[in-house]
Amino acid sequence: MCKQPGWNGDGRLAFASPLQYLAYLIADAVPTIALIEGGIPVTVPQPARYAVHKLIVAQVRRVDAAKRNKDLKQAKELIEAIELSSPTSLEDAFHDARKKGRGWVVILMCHYANSAWRNAHNGED
Repeated sequence: MCKQPGWNGDGRLAFASPLQYLAYLIADAVPTIALIEGGIPVTVPQPARYAVHKLIVAQVRRVDAAKRNKDLKQAKELIEAIELSSPTSLEDAFHDARKKGRGWVVILMCHYANSAWRNAHNGED
């Protein structure tokens, strides 16, 4: 991954990694109000797309196991909530991710394979 140079707060040159899969994440973003002071208009990703994005990022994250586990936990909790409130939005988000190409399908399949293996070895359903 390419690092993008920028300036940090104390005047030194810093490097930041661009967010992977950002175009998918922010497609069809949702306007809402942040509950700060009197409310601030913001635009946020669709919750279902955010959950799928977390799954994808967790699968491609190789270095930091703690961040990977955090991504997976957040995705799981969000998916469980979305399945109760808006299951079709989750289906749409997965469908859109699969349409991005073979690489995306492989990443999502790896997640399901890893989840099935963990569940089988942890005695979970």
